[in-house]
Parts: sequence; structure tokens; C-alpha cells
Amino acid sequence: MKTASLYPFQDRVAEFTENKPRVGIFTFFGSGKTFMSIRWIEQLYLQQRAPLPVLVLTLKSTVGQWGEEIEKHCFRSSSLLTGNIESRLKALSTPADFYIVNYDAVRSPRLKKALMQKRFKTVLADESGQFLKNARTARYAAWRKILKDTPYRALLTGKVILERPEDVWSQMLFLDDGESLGTSFWKFRYTYFSPGPPWRPYEWELKVGAGEKIATLMRRRCIQIREKDVEIELPPRRDFTIKLKMSSKSRELYEKLRDDFATELPDGAQYETKWAMARTSKMHQLCQGFLYNDSCDGTKGTWQEIDGTKIEWLRENLPLMIQNGPVLVWSCFKAMQARIAQMLEEEKIAYGSIHSELSDSARTQVRLDFTEGKFDVFLLSQQIAAAGLNLQRANQAIFTCTDYKAALRENAEKRCRRIGSQIHEHITYYDLIMDKSVDQAVLLAIKHKTNIAEEILKHLRE
Repeated sequence: MKTASLYPFQDRVAEFTENKPRVGIFTFFGSGKTFMSIRWIEQLYLQQRAPLPVLVLTLKSTVGQWGEEIEKHCFRSSSLLTGNIESRLKALSTPADFYIVNYDAVRSPRLKKALMQKRFKTVLADESGQFLKNARTARYAAWRKILKDTPYRALLTGKVILERPEDVWSQMLFLDDGESLGTSFWKFRYTYFSPGPPWRPYEWELKVGAGEKIATLMRRRCIQIREKDVEIELPPRRDFTIKLKMSSKSRELYEKLRDDFATELPDGAQYETKWAMARTSKMHQLCQGFLYNDSCDGTKGTWQEIDGTKIEWLRENLPLMIQNGPVLVWSCFKAMQARIAQMLEEEKIAYGSIHSELSDSARTQVRLDFTEGKFDVFLLSQQIAAAGLNLQRANQAIFTCTDYKAALRENAEKRCRRIGSQIHEHITYYDLIMDKSVDQAVLLAIKHKTNIAEEILKHLRE
């Protein structure tokens, strides 16, 4: 290893994982899971267990970062499986100790076949709580088949359970082939959970004492380090909620849509839906000051400018904020990110951005540019950039809106408050929300980790 532990808890993980062929490293976002997993592999190597070659399964956006971390922490070679299918096959045929690929690579039959023929000795499943929580997906089945004979395995995640307690079963099946929690999901569910009442039969709940039993079965292979256990080692956080007043024009559209399930857009087009969540998506867009013309899910289409309240707040405050340090600006809509970028260009404020249309190499480069101080405002999409990035240079983060998934929000917050952020006196978070709107309902649900849909529907009822 080129580097040593930064914190005592990392040594605890090393001591726990030593001599274990299959491990779960469940440590908080930004704790250095990459470093700890590489050190576990080096331990296996020193014990003459032959853990090479290693396959790293990770997000598309963090393939390049894994390569950098391997070079930083050890004397091993790595090959990044990125680009088109031919580039990936060439990278897979290149001699290396680590091969790094994103989870969706198995969509290609040719690459899937080549991966199976490689016969990896070790697999590191990064962000397993997000990508291995459902054993019924084709992607999960494909990776299990490819790696069925892989002797050394590790799960790496900040949260092994993101939504439902049952999610842990599929991850443990991937890790130890059912030795801990069995090979039958339904047997696992009926053993440890009870179905909900007749009017909500699919809301399964843990039986009394079942959580402790599951934890006991997992404890032999898995270690958890919670952020609160090492909170003192990170800079304190400050949270500010900025309540903004919706323009009269936006408020009129908003209330009509809320009450009537329909509204007339500024260009005369009519929007109507009978679905509460579709209506809420449009209302969420209105809170950001725009409306998509042909899609209410925010994935495509042109948009109509409705309200510039949040943009004007950024225009006025960002120049002052960057005097105190770099700022991450988060959004959950392409349109919002584009509108902020336009404002920054008008104000001649240097910035970088990560969004879905950037190539892997471009994402890596813009992140490096930020790390090297080439700009101080970083525009980020919660869906694209909320996991894996080391952005400790920033000491401030602004959430112009929040995605409905609590895990995305929590992951986004950890991009700047993580190991390495001790250089800052504190980390400050700002939430821009429209007063008396669904913005408040979403933020409240996220903060209290309650059911997002229920909070939103409650807001609509009220």
C-alpha cells in the first residue's frame, strides 16, 4: 500500500476483514471504502490467497475515480471498461490487476460473455445498497452468473438498506450465496416479517426481535461504521432553509393545478392529468420556476420559463458565497441546471457541471478541474452525480430542489462532508424552497426519512 489509515475506524475495518474471504463493509458515505477494500485485497495477497484479477462493479460516473484511487493507494494496475463495446472489450483484454466497469455493462451480450470467460478471483460491489437490492432484475441475475465461481467478494455501501429491510437479503445472497440469510426470498420474508393489515397487505413489517436475529446472522461477515460514531472527526454542519415567495403568476398556475388537476400553460396549451403524482411533478417544476412542455418527468422536452425567483436568488448570493469557499449547486431537473448555467454565463462566473450528456472522460476531467481550483461553482444533478464523487474542496452546498429519493439527497450531501473535509471550519447547506408548496413537503419527508409519496399526498389534501 502507498497510503496508510487516516482514522482509527479504518484500522478496525482492516482488523475485522482480515482472513475473511467474503466481507460487507458498510461504512458511511465518504469514509474511504475504496481504500479499505483495496487494503483488504492486499491482505489476501499477503496471505497468498491469489485475489487477482479483481472486478470492480460501480456507477458509470465513478469508473474513472476508482482508477485514480487504485493508483493513489497501491502499486496495482487497473483497466477502465468505458466507451463503446469495442473499447470495453479491448480494456478487458488488457493485462491488469483491477478491471473497473459499471453495473449496466451486462446489457451487451458480447461483453457479458467476455466477462464470464475472464474468471475473476475477487469482486468489489460498490454501492451495493443501490444496485444489488433486487434479486429479480436481469442485471442482478447476469452478474451472479458471471461471478458464481468468484471466491473473494465484498459489498461496499454507505447504507445496506435504502428503502425496505428486505433489500438486505439479495445483497447477502450475492455475497455468500445464501449462507447467512438463505437462498429463498419468500422463506426469509415469512421468517422475519409479517404482512400488513388486509387493506395494506404488501406493507411487510419486521417481527419483534427479527432485526436483531438478521444482524446476528450478518455480523460474521459484515461490519458497519455509522457516521455518528465518528462525527467528531468531521467538520460541523450548518443547515439553512431559504423560504422564497412564489410569483403571483406561478401561484395561480400552481393552485389551479393542485385543485383542478388541470391548468392552462402560459402559451395557451392545456395540461390535464388524473394522477396525483403526475400532478405533483408538474407542481414541483413550478416551484423551480419552469414547466416542461411535453413531459412531466423532467427527462426530456423543452420548457417554458415561468418564474425566476430561485435564479435571481442565486444571481444575487453566489458571488458573495464563493468568497467564503467553493459551492456545489444541486438540482434534480435538466431545465433548472440549464437555467442556472445561463445565469452564471451572464454574470461571468466560472463554473463546471456534471449532467447526463457528458461522456465518462468529460465527467472525470471536469471533476479534476474543480479539485484543482479552476472554478468555484459546480453544477450537479442529483440523479447523475450524487454518488461516489470526492468534492471535499467545497464547504457549501445549495439544493435548488430535492429529488423524491431520500438516498439521493443523503448521498449528495456527503460529496463535500466526508474524509478530507477537515480543512473546513464547517460545511453549510442551503435549501431553496417555495413557501407553502410541495417543495416544503418533499424536504420535510426527506429530512425525517418518512414516506415521500404520503407526505406529498398529504400536502395535496391540505
